[in-house]
Amino acid sequence: MNFRASPITLVSFTLMLACSESTTFKGNPPVVTLPPKAADAKPAPEPVALEVTIAVELSALEVRAGKKPVQAKAIVKNTENKSVVWTVSGPDGVDLGTISTLGVYSSSQTLKNEITVTIKATLATDNTIFATQTLKVIPAETIFIGCSKGNEVFPIEAEVFRLPVETQRLPEFDKIPEDKISTVCMDQFNVPERSFDDGFPGVENLIEWFALHTKGKLNIPVAGEYQFRLRSDDGSMLYINGTTVVDNNGLHQAEAREGSMTLTAGSHDFVLDYYQGPANRIALELFWLVPGSSDFVIVPSSAFQK
Repeated sequence: MNFRASPITLVSFTLMLACSESTTFKGNPPVVTLPPKAADAKPAPEPVALEVTIAVELSALEVRAGKKPVQAKAIVKNTENKSVVWTVSGPDGVDLGTISTLGVYSSSQTLKNEITVTIKATLATDNTIFATQTLKVIPAETIFIGCSKGNEVFPIEAEVFRLPVETQRLPEFDKIPEDKISTVCMDQFNVPERSFDDGFPGVENLIEWFALHTKGKLNIPVAGEYQFRLRSDDGSMLYINGTTVVDNNGLHQAEAREGSMTLTAGSHDFVLDYYQGPANRIALELFWLVPGSSDFVIVPSSAFQK
């Protein structure tokens, strides 16, 4: 006989399930991230060591002989120990000058010809790390040098003109531009009477019948009346701010003329023109008497700038 559950039995079974302990159904379990294996881990980047470098700077690239100072400076990067050892080298058989532990170079005592020395800074802790800079040393007696831009040691620019034989006075320079043959530099007007056989840098055999048209800036230290004395062989003229201060023109032996001008402190334009007649004696000296002084002295090179 087939057994069939009656409707009453199914209801009873359903009620039993409803009355039993409740059951909780959960969704997917949370994803757990496992730490990477040691082989898969990326190592932290090692710090990159910066290269230690040195550079050398000089307060001037040219200097006269005669124990004149030039300050050298070492710029050391990427190391805490910045101590350097200074040395100087150059041609054999001549006085090269000296350099102190503080980088102060002192030029040759005497020098017959121009030389170039090398200033070297070497790291005290590693002699394979160094830097150099070259310095031109010029004989103390040199009057003219070849000009270079930004020259602070020889700041006076002098345009050189060839003159006709038997010229009696300074020319008008703006009317003879074709006669300009060179530009040289000077550091001051301090040429006592002497023979002139050296000529000019880059110009051969020009020792007579020439003129110099010089110009630059004159630094006046204190305001007041300044007296100027211009001594030359042959003619010369001094202008400040476009005004004639000293007229010593003409063909003559070494002689001086004076003039004065009231000036404010600071920089002033100047022009000093000079010409040489027949060979071979020359002279060109510029003195000043500053306010509060009783003596004429050569205008120092520090008073001039481009």
